[in-house]
Amino acid sequence: MQQNQRFAQTNVNKLAMNNGGMSSLPATYNHIQIITAYQLKQLLGNFVRLLPLTINKKPLHHRQVPTTFSSSIFASNQNQNKEETTLIWCDKNIDIHDDTKKRTELLQQVNDYILICSNLDTCLEYINQIKTEKLFLILSGQSADEMIDKVHDYKQVDSIYIFCINNIKYEHYLKEDHEKYYKLVGIYTEHESLLRAIQENIRYLIKQSQATSLFEQDERSMRNLSSELHNFDAFRAFKYVLLKTDYDREQAKREMLETFNKALRTEDYEALLILRFFINDLCENLRLKYDDLKQRQEQLGSSTVVSYRGSKLSSPEIYNLKYNIGKSIATNGFLSTSRSKHVANIFAKKGAKRLGVETVIVEIHVDTTKLTTALADIAEYSDYPNEQEVLFDLGASFTIDNVTYDEKDKIWLVKLSSVSEEVLTNDIQTLLKRCTETEMNLLLGELLVRMGYYSKCRKYLENLFDLYGNEHEYMAKIYELIGWSYTDEKEYDQAILNYEKAFDRYSSSNRWEDASKVASDIAACYYGKEDKNAAKTCKCNHHDDKIVQIYENIGLTYRDDGNYVQTIVYFQESEKLRIKYVTFWKERKAYTQCLIKTYEICETKITSQEKQAQCLFDIGHRLLIDDKDYAFKFVSKALEIRLLVLKSDDVNIGFSHYDMAACYKTMNMFDMAIEHL
Repeated sequence: MQQNQRFAQTNVNKLAMNNGGMSSLPATYNHIQIITAYQLKQLLGNFVRLLPLTINKKPLHHRQVPTTFSSSIFASNQNQNKEETTLIWCDKNIDIHDDTKKRTELLQQVNDYILICSNLDTCLEYINQIKTEKLFLILSGQSADEMIDKVHDYKQVDSIYIFCINNIKYEHYLKEDHEKYYKLVGIYTEHESLLRAIQENIRYLIKQSQATSLFEQDERSMRNLSSELHNFDAFRAFKYVLLKTDYDREQAKREMLETFNKALRTEDYEALLILRFFINDLCENLRLKYDDLKQRQEQLGSSTVVSYRGSKLSSPEIYNLKYNIGKSIATNGFLSTSRSKHVANIFAKKGAKRLGVETVIVEIHVDTTKLTTALADIAEYSDYPNEQEVLFDLGASFTIDNVTYDEKDKIWLVKLSSVSEEVLTNDIQTLLKRCTETEMNLLLGELLVRMGYYSKCRKYLENLFDLYGNEHEYMAKIYELIGWSYTDEKEYDQAILNYEKAFDRYSSSNRWEDASKVASDIAACYYGKEDKNAAKTCKCNHHDDKIVQIYENIGLTYRDDGNYVQTIVYFQESEKLRIKYVTFWKERKAYTQCLIKTYEICETKITSQEKQAQCLFDIGHRLLIDDKDYAFKFVSKALEIRLLVLKSDDVNIGFSHYDMAACYKTMNMFDMAIEHL
């Protein structure tokens, strides 16, 4: 068995497997009861059955080794990298057939995924393919002269090591040219010192991996909750679904660790299904440890826990933190911190050198009487207990309190405070309540399509065909969700094809309300295809959250035909319904857009100024309820027109003056408000 050190996973692995795989833990996890345990077990039971169908179609994180020079490259682990790091040894004098086994066993002491290249072009080709992993590149002396300038500035290259017989020959890279080649860690003549250096840098990289990806696009370890609340709610809902499953706790835990960190940071939901057993154990252990921590803090007479995290961040990342002071951010993965500020300083200042980055210490204050996300002291499980590690559960939320710079120590200090999970629970509750008990098996598909993972959604839903069979009652909903995913991608022909299958199944089982919703979706697709006649045939009279789009689609077809009176009629019907669904930002945005379209038609197409003023007044009056600042635009325009076309004693002028006063009052302009009363 390989003597493989897994520094990224050591502590969480031990914690998750504590007490014989948690066999003594209670079967249920009752931290926050969102939906019934029965519903969630039912859903996850189907996830378990679907898993082989999902993972057998395409390996996760699969990358082909370049074929152009396939005889000059060797890769471990069947060409699949499930770690965050890749170790490449490039030496054009190496015998790819004779030396690979020995060298692979040597390098796998510090990293599991290894590439050995004897062709420099092959090495460059592979490096260019890498998107998410960090590379640790070992160059022979002769290869260094040819390669270092070509690969040094690649973002995916974390650090470079030269291994040679005569280190003096290459010392100029570290001396005269040290600023140019800042990623070069050292020049080595012995395997032991080389492996030790690589080992240390991999460990520092993994420790910093979450913090260094603040606000990045592809790997979102931490995210701005103000701008990404909808997706974060869905991510957290996905976590709660995972926590409710029953399973054999000893199954394939080692395999789960392979994809663990990467899957969390990149929101790879397919991989998270594979990892659900490990995540379940770790979350439950953290919850138990958190209960112990709160009891100890209570005995000490203090509810506050302070921990630190050291990192290096770029100037734009630091600017983002400063810009978002007072806002909330959250982690996707498990966040590792330390009780010791000294330890955080060490991690912040060590590791491979990089240009354009600055040292940052994150100081986190947690009130254990308010925080519902678990955290725990896990030093007892660590190979490095002196680091006093504190681990936060998935999705921990924090407020950015302050960002300051210490001129003396040349270090940034970012202060965060914990946010109670209850702030977001209501939104998650609402999201999950949209699925009835009979639809729980389709929750994952709906979450995926809501977050825009359309191809993943379809792949998952197509696997449900094999599970349920063609005659199952859920097939209609499955086809509807597939149609939804195609609609959002503007693949209207494919969307209509699936919607029609859903419509046939709903109507054949007399589920007319569901059939009417699908009919409205078909109408929207036809309108997207600019087939106005077909769109008009899909009118439906059931008043629900779907009918608003039907009204607007019909209104738009009348607008395109020049019938603006009918357009206004349908948009006003839409507005009456939309006002009932303005709880979330998306519904508020849709409501406002509906009013804006109505306003544009009133202003440019309605010839009667009196009718135009009435329309503008109606829009402004309704906006006074939800968006008083925006209402001013409509109310003032309505008053302006009415003063021109109506008699001075007309009651409608009085109504407009009253709404103008209400607008000025909300802006604290009381003198102006009085003038209109």
